Amino acid sequence: MLAFDVLMRWFDVVAQLTALSVLLGPMKKYVPSPGLTRFVLGGACGGFSSLEMLQPLIAAPGIILDLRTLPVAIAAGFLGRGGGIAALSVALVTRVSIGGVGAQAGALGLIVVALAGLFWARRFGLDGKHTLAQLMLLGVVPSLSLPFFLIIPGGAGWDLLQATMPIYVPLNMAAVLLVGWVIDRERILLLQHKKLEVESRTDHLTSLLNRRGLEAELARLLPTGIVEELLVVDFDRFKEVNDQYGHAGGDQVLVSVASRIVSEVGSQALVARLGGDEFAVVRLVSSDTYDEDLVDRLITKVRSTPILLTCGATITASVSIGSAKWISGESLHSLVLRADQSLYGAKASAKSRRSIQKRSASRLRLA
Repeated sequence: MLAFDVLMRWFDVVAQLTALSVLLGPMKKYVPSPGLTRFVLGGACGGFSSLEMLQPLIAAPGIILDLRTLPVAIAAGFLGRGGGIAALSVALVTRVSIGGVGAQAGALGLIVVALAGLFWARRFGLDGKHTLAQLMLLGVVPSLSLPFFLIIPGGAGWDLLQATMPIYVPLNMAAVLLVGWVIDRERILLLQHKKLEVESRTDHLTSLLNRRGLEAELARLLPTGIVEELLVVDFDRFKEVNDQYGHAGGDQVLVSVASRIVSEVGSQALVARLGGDEFAVVRLVSSDTYDEDLVDRLITKVRSTPILLTCGATITASVSIGSAKWISGESLHSLVLRADQSLYGAKASAKSRRSIQKRSASRLRLA
């Protein structure tokens, strides 16, 4: 009868922990603080442990049997220190308040289980996929409380240990394997989602934000008022580089110039590759004086630093830059449109200067 009752309770606890495990992924995704997520889920595990103790199986007067250590072990093992401490605290308060001759043994068993779970977490980590052997090792942890039956006064501890160990050990191990598999699956799915999200917002060549990533950041930052200016950086005659040195040479030029832009603008800016040979720099409000010379410095930085290609050739890149200072309340579309218009003007001006220089050089040759 005892084995059947324990088995029924096991199904209840495993169902509760499995449902809680499914929440791990969404909470880690939407709750900004990982510590808060672990604390909340750990507290919930402690609540499950308390529910077990409040609906006990009476083994002897003052001695209760339940699956209280299983939620605590899982919280400590899969949620780490924050989750383990939260679960242990709730469970300890409940066990001490219940009292009885087995209170001391029960409290000590909870503490040992929590400590063993935390040691397991530190040894094998909280993230990623755990091996079957690692999960089986954690499966032993909830049963570490059973030997504390021996300190129960009256001599009933040994008989109780013999009666419960064949039931609790396999059930605890099976529960940890099942719940651990669900938790690992949720974590892997979350990591894959984050990886895909990062890849969708990042330019694979330069590792900068791409257009989608920049638009998302601007949509988030514009309402805060910390955006100061948008610069659009475009190469001059980049097609000639690709035609002469191939796309591999063009890619090397893009990577080189991107790194120089990042080093020049510093930490108070976002840099993105909009596509092709076009970059964007978003100046953010800082405590420093506004840098009026940034456009000139960027142009000079790019032009004054030769780029050595893998083919052995050395080239000097040239860029044109359009800029637009953000106006309070302005939309993202309007800001980008004004920056693009400024860029078109800068490109036209540069083209006009090159045309004048060519005509001057032609007249000199004719003379």
